[in-house]
Amino acid sequence: MTLGSDQALYGALCGTITLVVVGWLLYGLVSRLGRSRPGLSLTRPLAAAVAVRLAAAGLFAAVPALQSLRGPDERVFLGLAAALGEGSVVVSWLGDLHVRLFALQWAVFGEGGEFHLRVGQIGLAVAGLTLAAVAVHDLAGPRAATLTAWIIAVEPSNVFFSTILHKEAPMMLAGGLGLLGCVRMYRRRDLTAALILGGGVLVGLGARPYAGAAIAAAGFAVTLHASLRSVGPARRRAPRIAAACVVIPLLALAAAPTTEVFARLQLSQNANVSDQANLTLEPIDFSSPVAVARNLPRRVADFLLRPYPWQVGNLSQQFGVLGTLVAWLLFVIAGVAAVRRPRRLEQIVPALYLLGGLIVAYSLSAGNAGTGFRYRTHVVVLLAAVACALVVAAQRQRRTGDEPGSRAAMVLDRVLGERS
Repeated sequence: MTLGSDQALYGALCGTITLVVVGWLLYGLVSRLGRSRPGLSLTRPLAAAVAVRLAAAGLFAAVPALQSLRGPDERVFLGLAAALGEGSVVVSWLGDLHVRLFALQWAVFGEGGEFHLRVGQIGLAVAGLTLAAVAVHDLAGPRAATLTAWIIAVEPSNVFFSTILHKEAPMMLAGGLGLLGCVRMYRRRDLTAALILGGGVLVGLGARPYAGAAIAAAGFAVTLHASLRSVGPARRRAPRIAAACVVIPLLALAAAPTTEVFARLQLSQNANVSDQANLTLEPIDFSSPVAVARNLPRRVADFLLRPYPWQVGNLSQQFGVLGTLVAWLLFVIAGVAAVRRPRRLEQIVPALYLLGGLIVAYSLSAGNAGTGFRYRTHVVVLLAAVACALVVAAQRQRRTGDEPGSRAAMVLDRVLGERS
């Protein structure tokens, strides 16, 4: 047996061991969360999610022409992980969590190749998708949870970015933790919700600090909102928690070096829009709070809508458009459902807080529409959660007739040929 075949066999063994561990952890996660949620059925969509991602990882590894779609960043991160394992470089926890995870897996398996690293990323991503689907269950029931799980299990961009050695898989986990924590905080306002939210913030800070800060901001907003509601057996509000949710962010903003923050934000924007790539966005001014307030809506539109399908120039960008089209479709579905049943928006408030926070964070960061392909992957998960929750709630309302629609809903029903 040659050295090359030995390495391939050992790499396959490492991948198999990692897959067994990932499967066991995911099964434990689903079982644990399902005990207190009758009707929750996520086994099939999550098994499909793992299988599809493994197949995609294998396909991209086997076809050389497809490997370029992963971009050059993988080589950079793997080089940092190797140097970190050798002790020749020190990386920060903020923003470099993925590098530390790669280094940890290599420390365990040694020269086990890269496939087991991708299996680990698949495990993180599917865990995040599981948490997101469970959060939808708590918002709108088991049917909405299953529908959400199937959508994000097979959505092409999510499948692809779950397998690359980048920051996306940890951010999917952070988003799932953030969504479940926000939903539980809104509904129960307990310590467990705070711990889940805190986990999402920590993972988010480790992967992308600005996205972690957005999860924290959404968590504070949801906690403040929940504190003003009558929650719990005693149907009480929580004025002390509400006060803390106002004071703590204000103190943090007062202590933050505001000038430096906006200077770094503008520097990042200038760097992102300075290349000659075909998807580079127009320069924008983020140098002050007033400039951000004035120009942010424009960048939000850029982030959500661009690149347009006719702007793409290569195979990678053409593939990325699939995720953009899915995002647009989910926006339309959620928008129509919201117009037809506006009272149901109160039910999905925690998801809307997190969705808005991440849209703002990624819009502030984006300077090239090409990076929007990756960023939108996380937004699509939340859009799927919102759309499925609203659609299933609307279907339930039509069956039971328990809530009259608004005038706008009645008009739209007539246009669509349905009756409220």
